Amino acid sequence: NNTMKILRKNYLNYSDTLFPTLTELCGVPKKAGNDSPSLVSLLKNPDEKWEHKSITWLAEPGSFGISARDWRYIHYANGDEELYHIASDPYEWHNLAGNSDHEKDLERMRYFAPAKFAPKVKVSIKSLPELSWQKPDGGAVPASRPDGSGFEVAFINKRKTEVEIFWMDRKGAPKSYGSIAPGKPREMSTRPGAVWMIANPDSQKVIGYFTVGDRRAKAVIPAK
Repeated sequence: NNTMKILRKNYLNYSDTLFPTLTELCGVPKKAGNDSPSLVSLLKNPDEKWEHKSITWLAEPGSFGISARDWRYIHYANGDEELYHIASDPYEWHNLAGNSDHEKDLERMRYFAPAKFAPKVKVSIKSLPELSWQKPDGGAVPASRPDGSGFEVAFINKRKTEVEIFWMDRKGAPKSYGSIAPGKPREMSTRPGAVWMIANPDSQKVIGYFTVGDRRAKAVIPAK
C-alpha cells in the first residue's frame, strides 16, 4: 500500500527540518542522507500548500504532539489525549478529544503517531549543576519561597558523619526530612525557591543550607 507508506512518512520532527532550512538560508550544500524538507518556503509564504505533519517529542516516552495545518493532537504516556482545531482555536482552549462529533478527526491524527520511542535516560547526578553551599548568618536560615513546578535535587553528604535535612516552610520553621548517611546521595522532590537546611542530628546545630534554583541540581554538603 504505497499511498499509506507515503502518508506514514508525511510527518516531520522539528529538529529534522532545522539543518536543511539553515543550509538553504546560508546557501551551503545539503547534507547527504537528510531528506527532510526545508522550511524556507513556509517562511516566505505561510499560506503555501504544505502536506507534512510536524511531531514534537515530549519528556516521557509515549508522549508526543502532532501538528497539521488545522489540527493539533497531543498524546500522553498515560493514555490521555488532547485534540484542538487550531484554525478556530489557536490558543487551544477547547479539547475536542472527548467530543463524539470529532471521532474521525481524532482517528486521523492518531494515525500519524510514532510507533517506537527511545527509552528515557535519567541525567546522572555527576553531570548536574551544583547549588551554592551557604552558611547561616548569625544562625538564621531564610524561609522558603517556593514557586513553579517540582523536580528533584540530589543531596550528597561529604561529611564523615550523617546529617539531618530540613525543609524551611514559608514562615521559616524547619521540617525534618530525616538523615543523609555519610558519602551517600539522597534525592528530594522540591520546587524553585525552596530552602533546605542541613544540621547535626545530635546537637541540631545548623551547618548550612541550600536555596533551590529553577532546575534539577545537586547539593553537595562539604566535608567541613
